[in-house]
This record gives sequence, C-alpha cells and structure tokens, in this order.
Amino acid sequence: MKYLFQFLLICIISFLGEVCYHFIPFKIPSSIYGLLILAFCLFTKIIKLKQIEEISNFLLAIMPVLFVPPAVAIIEIMFDIKADIFKYLAIIVLSTFSVVISTGLTAEFVIKRTNNSKKIKDKK
Repeated sequence: MKYLFQFLLICIISFLGEVCYHFIPFKIPSSIYGLLILAFCLFTKIIKLKQIEEISNFLLAIMPVLFVPPAVAIIEIMFDIKADIFKYLAIIVLSTFSVVISTGLTAEFVIKRTNNSKKIKDKK
C-alpha cells in the first residue's frame, strides 16, 4: 500500500506540473514544472524524502526500459533523418556539453554557498 501512496504522490505532482503548463504562459515543459514543484516540496519539507524514496528508487531502476520506445521510433525514422544526421549529432553534442557545463557550474555554486553558510553558522 505504501508503494501505491508514493506513486500517487508523484502522479499528483506530475498532474500539478501539467496544470501549471496549461495556465502559465511560458513555453516550459510540464515535466519541468513537476520537477520544480517536487523540489520545492522536498526543500520545504512539505514532502519528506522517506515518503517517496522507495518508489523513486524503483523508477530510477527501470528508467532504461522507458527509453526503448523513443529509440525504436528513432530507428523507424532513420532513413528520413539520414541526410541531416551530422546536424543532429552536432546539436546533440553541443546541447550535452552545455548541460554538463551548466550542471557543473550550478553544483559548484550550491556547494560554495552551502560551505559559506556553514562557516557563518560556525562563527556564531
């Protein structure tokens, strides 16, 4: 029963992301809204990590299976995109590097900020 509750909680947050997508005029995907809502709820302790930890680990474990349908779809349209394959590869490489760099800079910023706040607390 606890797995069902945990999954329902994640589904509710995903639904709230869909609602935000339809009512907020920005072109941000609903999944991003859902992730932001979930992050907010976790940081503010509205939802405790224990409430969704087990089902989250399960979903992470089966994530590779969830990529099979898009991979099959790409294989089906391979002949259509074959002429522009280098353009697609360039976009993939550039976007991957930009994600890696922005993730690294964000993580570095958060680590520095966390260390600074710990130093301030230690001084008091």
